[in-house]
Parts: sequence; C-alpha cells; structure tokens
Amino acid sequence: MQKQLGFQRISADTAQKQRDHIATKWMEEHPLFPASDPAPQPKRKPGRPPKLPQKLAASPDPAPPAKKARTGHYTNWFSSPYINDVLQALERHSYNFKRAVDWLKQHAPDGRFQRLSDSTVRAWFEKGTHSLFPSCQHACDGPLGYYAVRSHLICSLCAFDLLRCIHR
Repeated sequence: MQKQLGFQRISADTAQKQRDHIATKWMEEHPLFPASDPAPQPKRKPGRPPKLPQKLAASPDPAPPAKKARTGHYTNWFSSPYINDVLQALERHSYNFKRAVDWLKQHAPDGRFQRLSDSTVRAWFEKGTHSLFPSCQHACDGPLGYYAVRSHLICSLCAFDLLRCIHR
C-alpha cells in the first residue's frame, strides 16, 4: 500500500514542523506592518470635526474668487446694426432659418455674418410660429417700434444688392 501513494508517510511531529516552517516563511514574506510604512493612524472620533477659529481659517492674503471665463466670443445681434438684415432675410426665405443664414453669409460684402448660425436665429422665435420671443422683440424694438423703424430704413444688404444691380 505504501508504494501506491507515491509519497512517504510522516509522523504527526514532522507534519507539525512542516506547517510551522511554512507559516513562519509566509509571515516573513507578508509582514503585518511593512517596515517602511508607519503604524496606521487611529480613526477620528465620530461626528463633525470642531471648527477652526476665524484667525486660523482665513489666510493672510485672501485671493479674490476667480471669475469663470466665457468659452467663446459672443455677438449680441440685437444691438448690432445688422439685425434688420437678418429679419428681412428671414422674411425673404419664408422663415427657413438655414437658407436665410446661408444667404446672408454668401451675400454680405464683408464677413459680418460669419459668426451667425441658424440655431442662434431659431432660438429667437417661438417654436412653430414666426413671432419673436417677447424678450427678443423688446430688444429689437427701437423708440418708434420694430415695424416703424424697419419701414423707414433700407437694409444694408438690400442697398448693396441695389448698387450691384445699378453698376452692372
């Protein structure tokens, strides 16, 4: 029967010595507290920590809070002289925002409408209607009102188209 097992039988004392040797070897390789690390700090007491006195909490030179920088350059189209051009282009193109803005970009004598997008113009109007939001209408109204001002002014793009047709 001894030859069938493939290993030698040992006594209980020898088995205990092997277990002790393996355990001490493992403890040497895996110490409870590594020699380079200090002992763990005790946990703080439960509850909110006490407040620091005002003199300790404030720094000697408090820095002013940093303002959040805007990520880009924004154009207030209602304060620009070109708002009438935009509104007239919308009427000319049946309030198709994309076509109107593309037309403005193509026919402007300079790059004045390059920063204008159709989503910007779309945000000025109530959804499904051709009426400006009250805040946009108020910003657009002059002292005589939007329609009075628009009826007395020739849009700069229309004047540009007119001059281009005359000089041909």
